[in-house]
Amino acid sequence: MKNILKSVCLLGHLQQSSYFYGLKFQVMKQVSFSQEDYFVVLSNINKEIIQDYYAPHQSQNVSLLLCNKGSLCLSINLREFTVKTKDILAITPYDIVQIKDCSDDAEFYIVSYHILFIQDLYLEEKLAPIYENMTKEPLLQLNEEEYEILVGYYSFLTQIYHKIRQRYPSIIKYQLVSLLYGTNEIYKKYGIKIEAIGRARTQQLYYEFLRLVMIHHVQQHRLSFYADQLCISVKYLMWLVKKACDKNAKSIINESIIMNAKILLDSTDENVQQISEQLGFPNASFFGKFFKKQVGLTPKQYRDRKGYRL
Repeated sequence: MKNILKSVCLLGHLQQSSYFYGLKFQVMKQVSFSQEDYFVVLSNINKEIIQDYYAPHQSQNVSLLLCNKGSLCLSINLREFTVKTKDILAITPYDIVQIKDCSDDAEFYIVSYHILFIQDLYLEEKLAPIYENMTKEPLLQLNEEEYEILVGYYSFLTQIYHKIRQRYPSIIKYQLVSLLYGTNEIYKKYGIKIEAIGRARTQQLYYEFLRLVMIHHVQQHRLSFYADQLCISVKYLMWLVKKACDKNAKSIINESIIMNAKILLDSTDENVQQISEQLGFPNASFFGKFFKKQVGLTPKQYRDRKGYRL
């Protein structure tokens, strides 16, 4: 089960910049995996399984998580979410995800696939707006009817995945696309409400700050850079971040750097000097002091200490 679940959040390391539907992210070098790993559907995912994946990781897949009961707390690109019963959560490629907590009674469906899995259907342009909706609002609270509809999709996908995925892969592909379109109808419905309500300027600036941090944190560690990008003062940036999430703006930049550092330490054999260079530090010593101050361990201690989680 663990090997299958790893295909949901494949690990790699920072290598290059890429554009995903108009948004620039620092992306991971893809790990090679088999054709069968391009798609997976899992049911009865619970705390016992989830707890092995508390380390931050960067998704290579599109993943849809449907909560049957319980709750799951996690962050996606530094935004924190709590998934509860009858909620659906979307994770798109290059999202940096960290699980924070999971209730004892949690139970989920997960459908996860690599975009290459359905590339032969030539639906990239039609699916792009769906992925964009999911990126804007990853978490939705469903009503009873919407939840039952999606449970039907997941249940049927689970059945055919286990019975006919090798003999009739096209059936799974089209059923997956049907799930995406059905899910998108719900996202569009709630998206209209979201746009109608609108967000205060401080909230909009806060989300733009998070987006900029995800793009630039490897090379830009200073608050003044982000304030300049937003055309506001450093003082105002600090105030709006505190108002939006009750966090220090600088701590959000540091958290993003640490998440990438942990990914590199967990998933590569690169030495501390190489990692410090990738993360924009002048030398390994400076990076080591920064890491220990944030995590409480040196990079080597973190890499050697199995089962540690922040």
